[in-house]
Amino acid sequence: MKLWRMIMKKNSIDPNELKVYWNYNTQVTPLEFLKRLAPLVTEPVQNMWELEGDFYFSDFQKLNEASHRFTNAMQFWTEQEKKEEEDEEVDS
Repeated sequence: MKLWRMIMKKNSIDPNELKVYWNYNTQVTPLEFLKRLAPLVTEPVQNMWELEGDFYFSDFQKLNEASHRFTNAMQFWTEQEKKEEEDEEVDS
């Protein structure tokens, strides 16, 4: 079963128990992850709109950091999803 489906189901994993790494030693909930990721994306994009496509190097750094954090989170969630599928196959 897909991990995201488990979260959406009633009586499933408590969303506060689900964690993802923000950095190598800090785990956060998906909601906290989104809260931390938002300013890394929204501020640079807003500046790009205001500057008609140009942006500051600091904005590039924020977007780059957001990309890396998002990629790492997706990799983590994909690994968790594969583990869940393997566990289901063993249980069957």
